[in-house]
Amino acid sequence: MKYEKPEEFDIESATWDWSGMAWGPMSGKPVLALHGWLDNAASFSGLGPLLAEKGYRVFAVDLPGHGGTPSRDDPYGYHFVDSVTAVAELMDSLELKTVRLLGHSMGAGIASLYAGTFPERISHLALIEGLGPFSGVESEAPARLRKHVDAVMALMEKTPPVYTAKDIPGLVKKRAAVGPLSEAGAAELIERALTPIEDGPRGALTWRTDVRLKLPSAQRMTEAEILAFLKAIKAPTLLVLGEKGMAFEPALAKGRQDVIKNLQLHRLPGGHHLHLDDPGPVSDLLARFLA
Repeated sequence: MKYEKPEEFDIESATWDWSGMAWGPMSGKPVLALHGWLDNAASFSGLGPLLAEKGYRVFAVDLPGHGGTPSRDDPYGYHFVDSVTAVAELMDSLELKTVRLLGHSMGAGIASLYAGTFPERISHLALIEGLGPFSGVESEAPARLRKHVDAVMALMEKTPPVYTAKDIPGLVKKRAAVGPLSEAGAAELIERALTPIEDGPRGALTWRTDVRLKLPSAQRMTEAEILAFLKAIKAPTLLVLGEKGMAFEPALAKGRQDVIKNLQLHRLPGGHHLHLDDPGPVSDLLARFLA
């Protein structure tokens, strides 16, 4: 396949030094792809080449704290709405005035908020296994914040895990069991997520993924707030769900789908990572929609 091997790229924005993978001709129609929680740009290693063959220029980035994009400098972790600012910076750095925005899972949640905040910057919105972030109930806010703070304090006493090459098959199997995900797909994510330990023992590896991403959320939007963002989306929107994908509360999912003015919903065989495990049907659907 002409574009099977990705181009690794690094680009600076105001506050982040982004890493990512790109496929396709420089003249291709730009697609910005945002991966899921604890994944990385390799989430699109199957989909990227197929879209590239159809004339698209796909930019799959490592979101902050994932893959090769550095972690936050402060000790307190990540907040979902900060990702909207990060994507705004990234689009300006890539000189993308408008873009076809693609997101999977957490990336789909980020893409949903961005498309509602800056609707004029999005020509097409494609979401895989996600529509907006998780919502919260007002009465649970104090307990949620306390749980977050307690987890931050406990995390300060922990040290990063250390692995060697012989541990990788076990890590792949463990990652594949979460999702579920094929071992081939898990291997793509694991390879990009591990890094040698500087000044450590020979062959020692640890995660590039920031452990603070596992902290419980300090705050969540209410469902009414999320619906306001979804109502503000103007771009044609495609929602792709796996027939064996993540379970969503039916009434909540329908409420979100109903407020988007121009939404197409498609279900395809596969699980939560259907775009990585079986990218062919997803790429065909996306190519028709993004055109």
